[in-house]
Amino acid sequence: MPKLSKQRRTRRIKGSKRWRVLWGSYPTMEPEHLSQYDAFAPDYHWLYSEHVLSGEPFIQWHVEILDSLAPNARILDRACGIGVHSLALARHGYNVRGTDASPGMVREAAGRAAAEGVDVKFTACSWAELPNKFDKGFD
Repeated sequence: MPKLSKQRRTRRIKGSKRWRVLWGSYPTMEPEHLSQYDAFAPDYHWLYSEHVLSGEPFIQWHVEILDSLAPNARILDRACGIGVHSLALARHGYNVRGTDASPGMVREAAGRAAAEGVDVKFTACSWAELPNKFDKGFD
């Protein structure tokens, strides 16, 4: 079970380019849990059908929100795993960054992006590190 710790978290204020700092207890991944995700990353895709791996169900589920965004909107996919949603969003014309606490998942996501020729940058970082990783906001 993930350990809960007091962390600072940020959220963008609706309709604004500013971020609001939120404090609370959020799950953190301990190194022993991350190593399990790292080891599992190359086989993670076996959990899903090809249809789900295409990312299209995700796009269809969020079509109203996505239609409200500009064609090249900046989207941050937190806890991106192997990048299924990041890649689908990028294929639909969005400027996507993917992050995950597991370096193994990030490597797998980057490999999938390269194999598909899709331009998505992936970064290994925890949710607590997000405010320090990006200097520009997201839509």
